[in-house]
Amino acid sequence: RDLAPPVLPFERVDCEALGGAVKVRSLGLAERRVFQRTVERLREEQYGSEEAARLATHKGDGEVVVYKAMAHLLAATVVDGADQPVYSVAGWNTFGRLHESTVFELFDIAWRISGLSGDEAKKN
Repeated sequence: RDLAPPVLPFERVDCEALGGAVKVRSLGLAERRVFQRTVERLREEQYGSEEAARLATHKGDGEVVVYKAMAHLLAATVVDGADQPVYSVAGWNTFGRLHESTVFELFDIAWRISGLSGDEAKKN
């Protein structure tokens, strides 16, 4: 039986700040686990312990970690027409300083289609 190879969800996004359309693709299984571990590491660095991180998140003070994680997620999910990453983590940090609303828009898409929000809506 011939099965078609699986294709990860993605969205094409017109992005004037990046000079045209980019593709925001979902994280694969291994990439998702690595990203989740990166978020855990950032939380531990920010708050000093897992317990302090849990308390901060429970109180709604976890935004700093989300901001730090944004560049990591975008570096893994935003690609050009040749499916090559648009920027590195450092590049996204710099770009985000100059184009904050664009970074938030792309991050929201990447978060959603990677299944990190619980809304695994697919748009291809």
